[in-house]
Amino acid sequence: MAHHFLACIIFVSLVSARTTLYEWSYYHGQSIEIKDNVTDTSNISWHSSIQSFQIEPGEELVTFTEPHFQGNQATWHHSTVFTANWVNKIASVKIQPTNITLPTNDTTPWQFMGTHDGFAMVRLSAQLSATPECYSVDGVNCVTTSHIYELLPWLNATNVSIYPAKCDYQRKVYWGNKTDDLDDWCTKASNGLNSLGYAPWTAVSSPSGDCAVAISGQFCIREQNQCETFTTPEIAQVCASKLLWGARGTTQAYDEDSLLQCGHTETCSFSDAMKVGKTDSNRVYTATVIPLLVLFVTGWGLLVAYRYKKKQTQEDLEATYCSSCHEDDSDAHYESRRDVV
Repeated sequence: MAHHFLACIIFVSLVSARTTLYEWSYYHGQSIEIKDNVTDTSNISWHSSIQSFQIEPGEELVTFTEPHFQGNQATWHHSTVFTANWVNKIASVKIQPTNITLPTNDTTPWQFMGTHDGFAMVRLSAQLSATPECYSVDGVNCVTTSHIYELLPWLNATNVSIYPAKCDYQRKVYWGNKTDDLDDWCTKASNGLNSLGYAPWTAVSSPSGDCAVAISGQFCIREQNQCETFTTPEIAQVCASKLLWGARGTTQAYDEDSLLQCGHTETCSFSDAMKVGKTDSNRVYTATVIPLLVLFVTGWGLLVAYRYKKKQTQEDLEATYCSSCHEDDSDAHYESRRDVV
């Protein structure tokens, strides 16, 4: 199928690079390998859904909104897991040697922040003053996770090539002009990072001691519509200490993508087994008295059922015995007894 697509494409400017285009994000779906510039992608049956691509190191891909390298363009410096605002827009592509210089290792620590897509890591760029950037492996898409603690393996990874996605002019090329939206991560990160928006947090252990919940006053870290729980207080403390506070700016008391306003600690939406505020006596009562009560009621029910069954058995035996009495009686007498029974 790929060779059929390839035969229908018009090529110019032979180059030695090799790029693979994919129908869906994260390198899934149908794919086609190209080694040359493509003047018109319309001959690829799924060209309107080029959502990711892989390119070789040292090369970059330039996409255009019109055939023959016309219209708006975007330059992609790394293999990209999602083509952002360019889905349904790529009409021609060029492959060329990259002309960017990789930045030196930046040791600025990452902070955690909630977004509509999940939790992400952000910091201020060392190359562009006061400009936020997110942790990314392609310079376009932020790495996001459903749970905040799932960022820790990324934070500590040593075998991952990091290409931060910056909130600069290039972001508008990839994603369009969304920087004025308060839900945009660039706006939230800028408010949080430039104002040093952190809050004092503590890790509150559950009575059983097998998990912890990060709490700050009347807030906890959000996990959908409940408070997030952690396997250890240490993990909770690390996540809480890195979480930005009030990332939406001064007009918002807290960031709804990161935090849940749940009232005081004892009223937060923990499961009954994890709920903070249970005393040891309550746990003992729950763990011992209630099971014993259930056992007692069950035993009593079995005893009543046994005695009832025993009584019925005795009555059946007596009825059987009496039915065999007076076998020498006349048939009329027997019929009368049967009628009575």
